[in-house]
Amino acid sequence: MSQQAVLLDISQIGNLMTDQPEKTIDSPATVQDLRNMGIAIDANFVVIRSEAKTESALLRSEMSTGFAKVRDEFAKLRTSAAYSLGVLLLAIIAIGISLGGLIISQS
Repeated sequence: MSQQAVLLDISQIGNLMTDQPEKTIDSPATVQDLRNMGIAIDANFVVIRSEAKTESALLRSEMSTGFAKVRDEFAKLRTSAAYSLGVLLLAIIAIGISLGGLIISQS
């Protein structure tokens, strides 16, 4: 839930508290009035809390997907590095064999 939506909910709670009929504006609040306001406030916080849980679950899912992509990239990088190292070792062996053949043929 966006901050703007939370502020809208809070303003609606304020309206519940201030929008009283004219005859009861100056009269003290009854226990039932306070309970009704508490129920309205609690209901809004339940909605906010459930939306926060949903957004948190979505964020965790996106993070999990992102980490899986990073793991895959590292695996590709390791494979590529191992392949490059293998090619380099074969080149060194080939050079060594060529140089060995030159040394033998010159002696």
